[in-house]
Amino acid sequence: MSVPLNVGIELPGAELLNALGPQIQELAHFLDASGAAYAVIGGERDEAIPRASPSPTVTGALLARHTRRIGLVAAASPQRDHPFNIARRLASLDHFSAGRAGLLALRRDHATALGLDTTSVWTSAPADAATLADAIVAVRKLWRSWPLASLDPDPAVANDARVRIAGHAGLFPTRGPLNSPTTPQGEPVVFWRWHADAPLASELAALQAADIVLVDAAGLDAFLRVAADVLHYAYEAGEPIQVHVRTPWHATLDSQLAQWRGNRHVAGVTLLPRAGELAAWFAQGTLAGLTGTLSGTAPASRITLRSRLGIARRIEPDLSGNAAAFEPVKKVVA
Repeated sequence: MSVPLNVGIELPGAELLNALGPQIQELAHFLDASGAAYAVIGGERDEAIPRASPSPTVTGALLARHTRRIGLVAAASPQRDHPFNIARRLASLDHFSAGRAGLLALRRDHATALGLDTTSVWTSAPADAATLADAIVAVRKLWRSWPLASLDPDPAVANDARVRIAGHAGLFPTRGPLNSPTTPQGEPVVFWRWHADAPLASELAALQAADIVLVDAAGLDAFLRVAADVLHYAYEAGEPIQVHVRTPWHATLDSQLAQWRGNRHVAGVTLLPRAGELAAWFAQGTLAGLTGTLSGTAPASRITLRSRLGIARRIEPDLSGNAAAFEPVKKVVA
């Protein structure tokens, strides 16, 4: 019996921009009916200056309004936004989408560089792996600083849920708390793109900051060799890092899929449409056929992205020992 693979799709900025007008209802239906687990928005932003690339979080919020099933993974980079802004935007998207949000953490955002080259608002250069990992830790702490249970109508539950100071003292010092409670899936799923040309030691050390690592198909075998220990230790610790393979759809993809299914760490495929291909998939309904083959029946609406991908919320960072932001007023039953 073959192992199911989750399927994602990167939405090209230029084609996505054309579909956000009168065609948005058709696009939303296509995405939900495709069976894909998630759509990546803004994935092109760290590779080169994109010809067109709508705001990932704004676009995600718009698509959340019109979709019910598909996860929405929005790209963001600390080269452009402080982790507080990233945490706030993605938490809002997760609330708005009923728990379907993900964060694609980028080293650099070419689309919103504000005319800057080697400098940015918050860092002295585009983020390397260590900088990006530090930003992700800061974001995770902020996502956990205001427990949703503090709003529970049961006073016994609400009184025990303290809003905590995030207390991050790394490259991006943050006190918090975030001005948004924890989200329907606990926190958005964090995606990380593997850079094979980056310094190996720092890349491997930072890899553990993410839930999912996206690896280009051409470099998958090399990645699985060099990252074997990191993936093994994460798996044995009960917090596995899922590998999703980025690949165009091509004639020999089926033979590769059989090989990828044989690796316990490979859990998904992220399809990269070529120019004009997304419109063809949309018109022909071919994507639904592929996702059905790979991952089986599409789930019912309103399932969270974290549940759909089978990713448990990480234990760390644990804020239970952090100082309370304020002493809550004791709630009583009316």
